[in-house]
Amino acid sequence: MNEEAKTAKARLLCCSLRELVDSHRYAEACLLRDQINECLSENAHEVACAEMAYVMSKCMSATCNHIVAMYYAELAYELENKLWQQEIVRANTAGESIEGGDMQAKVSLVCRTLGRTHSALGEYKTANEFFERSVALCGNAAHTHLIMPCFLELAQNMHALERHTDAIELLGLVVRQLAREDGEYDRSAYQFTICPTLLLGRCHVALGKYGEAVHLFMKARVLAKDQINPHCMGNAEINLAMTLWAKQVCLDRWQAKIAASFRNDTFVGPPLSHRFVEKHVIQFAARVCASNGGLAGSIRVCIQLNGHGDAIGVRMAVAGPMSGFRELMQIEWDQVEPHGLDGHGVPVYLILGITTDSEEPRMFNCRVQGAFISSELTDFLRIIIETTQGIHPDTSCDFLPLVHASLRTAQLVASAHKIFDLYEDSTIFIAFFLFAQGDAHKQDVAVNMVKECVKTQIDNSRLSGKKRGCRFCFQQSEEMLLCGGCKVVRFCDKKHQKLASYPAFGSVSLPHKMLCPLLELYRSIRKHESRVTGDASGDSSSDSSDDFPDDSSDDASDDSATMTQLLIAYDEAVRLFLQRDILARYVRMHDYEGDFGEAPQ
Repeated sequence: MNEEAKTAKARLLCCSLRELVDSHRYAEACLLRDQINECLSENAHEVACAEMAYVMSKCMSATCNHIVAMYYAELAYELENKLWQQEIVRANTAGESIEGGDMQAKVSLVCRTLGRTHSALGEYKTANEFFERSVALCGNAAHTHLIMPCFLELAQNMHALERHTDAIELLGLVVRQLAREDGEYDRSAYQFTICPTLLLGRCHVALGKYGEAVHLFMKARVLAKDQINPHCMGNAEINLAMTLWAKQVCLDRWQAKIAASFRNDTFVGPPLSHRFVEKHVIQFAARVCASNGGLAGSIRVCIQLNGHGDAIGVRMAVAGPMSGFRELMQIEWDQVEPHGLDGHGVPVYLILGITTDSEEPRMFNCRVQGAFISSELTDFLRIIIETTQGIHPDTSCDFLPLVHASLRTAQLVASAHKIFDLYEDSTIFIAFFLFAQGDAHKQDVAVNMVKECVKTQIDNSRLSGKKRGCRFCFQQSEEMLLCGGCKVVRFCDKKHQKLASYPAFGSVSLPHKMLCPLLELYRSIRKHESRVTGDASGDSSSDSSDDFPDDSSDDASDDSATMTQLLIAYDEAVRLFLQRDILARYVRMHDYEGDFGEAPQ
């Protein structure tokens, strides 16, 4: 075949490949791999070969063949870089400028593809270098439309590297670029594989800023619904649910600590009614005013609460974190004229300005002597005492119904669109949520949900045989390493096993190390069943050397007793699994001051 024929063949093959990719038929495009390799080996037409290598890297990446994708991307990078250098030499000879030309944009796209493949394989530092090079090339190029997707992939990689603040800064730039003048998003331009609002919420979660994250996740699910993007919608719902749940737990613990900081078990005495608390507050202020000759002044006041949260006295607050003397409010008054004082120099009336941490100053006209009829002040004091104890309706929040609704929505979206990982995660988180309610029936339902997930995962691994996807990067190969614990899940290497078992904070993916013991135990049950029934297909999730040998001399009653023990142990293991505090890290990482304005003592 002469050079012209080779060139024509390469161009025709390149056009066919591009058509398949434009219609998202990546699997069909991958079938052209042998023909493309032949053209690449012949190096018939460098421009077409560079284009084919780049497009094939995208196809392989889309089908989770990341190692092969990297090979084609590196080849495309080499060819595109060579063509770019040739163009630079030609332009310099002709005295032309190629700054921001098409060749520079192509090199930028290939760099981004290399960054994506390295990131998918967990090589985040190397990926970051390629993403930054792609951004630099985009910034110098006239093709500014390329820079937004590149910013998003760079921000996602920064999040994986736990550079959350840098990612937030970059995503803020993206969101501002997408915002219209009226402050709403330009939804027609908001068509990216990575949702910037969802990623922004995850970064805020990683920094412990759950209040801001909830706001962003709610916005992300609206955008996903507008775009009919089920993956983004399901992920927004499950992220929203877990963040709301974590915020509820943090809020409850924060309120309990704040309430305890106002109480002291050593305070004894009969509880005072709210009318008597009012009387003590007014008389306390009046005595201080009288001691100063009726001059204007202020005092810091503590209402003493016993171990049950009942008011038993009013005292002056003291400096320092002395338990039980925490300042509750500050009281101020103006100067009292002489005619407003009685014969002992005590004010007859006082206009008190009361300030608390969460309130603007409130003014109360108070009668010091005689009957106390200021019901407004009584109600105010009752409210601030109840607020400190977290029992006032206006200050208490219950996000739990929203948590269950969002988890259920994520589960339904995953089921309808066959997003298996999302379905498994949402189902197990629903089980955790139900088990935490303490109701016996709900706990039984939760246990059965986890058992069904474990069974499904083992059944899927048995049906797929040895050619299963890596649990971390989803790459398929017959040379995967088997998890030494459960002998069900496979990984490319130990690095991917570690990444799947210890996901970065802010990720809602269930760590493999949590389910591994349950998978191992249930696999033992399945193997014992196959041994008793003689069904060789009972467990083919591991190598045949792991199967129990056939021993017909075993007693049937012993087998039945062993099976009963295994089932009991499995049920107990699932219940212990559901008792784990999956929100412990959320509580530990929470930014209390950012969300609630104050850290617990």
